[in-house]
Order: sequence, then C-alpha cells, then structure tokens
Amino acid sequence: MNFHAFKRFIDLAHASAVAQPVIQVEEQNSDYESGVARVGTEQWRIRTARITSAKPGAFVAVWKRGESGSTRPFTADESMSGLLVVVEELERFGVFQFTAAHLISLGYVSSDLHPGKRGFRVYPAWCTDLNSQASRTQRAQGAAFSELSPSAFAGRS
Repeated sequence: MNFHAFKRFIDLAHASAVAQPVIQVEEQNSDYESGVARVGTEQWRIRTARITSAKPGAFVAVWKRGESGSTRPFTADESMSGLLVVVEELERFGVFQFTAAHLISLGYVSSDLHPGKRGFRVYPAWCTDLNSQASRTQRAQGAAFSELSPSAFAGRS
C-alpha cells in the first residue's frame, strides 16, 4: 500500500516540522489505505475516504474484525490519538483530524455513550447543497477539517 493521500497530507501540512511518519499497514479496510501512523509522538489511525457518485461527501470504513470473525466498530480505547481521514475530490484536498474525544462525541467509536459505527460519511467544507442531516453532520465534523488544496490558499496573504 503506498498511502499516497496520507503522504501528500504530511508534505503539505507538516512540511519538515516532523520526521516522516512510520506507517503500519492495517489489512482490514485496505480499500481505504488503512493504517496506523506515528506522527511525531502521537499514533493516529489513518484512512483515505472514497468519493461516491450516489451521495455528496465521501465514505470511510473504520471497522475491526473481532475474535469471532464479525466486524465491529473500534472502541474508544482503540482510537489512539484519533483518526486522520484524507479526502481528495478533483482538485480539492483536505483532512479530517478527529481526536479521540471528538470520535467519542460524534459516536463513531464504541464507548459508554454510543455503540459506534463501522463506517460513516465525511463532508468537507467544499460540499454544498446538503440535506439537513448531512448539513448537521458537516457542522459537527467542521472543527476537525482542514482544506489543504492550493485553491484553499488562493487570495490569502
């Protein structure tokens, strides 16, 4: 697995601020470039979201195969520093940097508060004309999102 999108994120967001991350491949969810990356002193689960033509936003799978062989959401304890979800759509590029606490509050990991999810949609700031549920989700995810594409920096001084 080459982790093209994640490496692009590191190049754009961290430049030379941190050493190149060490990535451990997770075979499960390999369609989403899944792995665990050490970035500086933190360990993050990483995924690349997939754009689908049926709905706006992008989908990401975040399940783990349990001992019984069935899939299950990650637990709050397994979320490490959090989850980095990279999104590429045409010329747009960005990352959701969900901290462990944010994953719990959104109900994406299994905790005392929520059963967790095996996958979910992310809505980058460039997604518009969303239905009310998708708009609420976009707002809830908004603090975690950073657009890193060149067009996001155009006109800034």
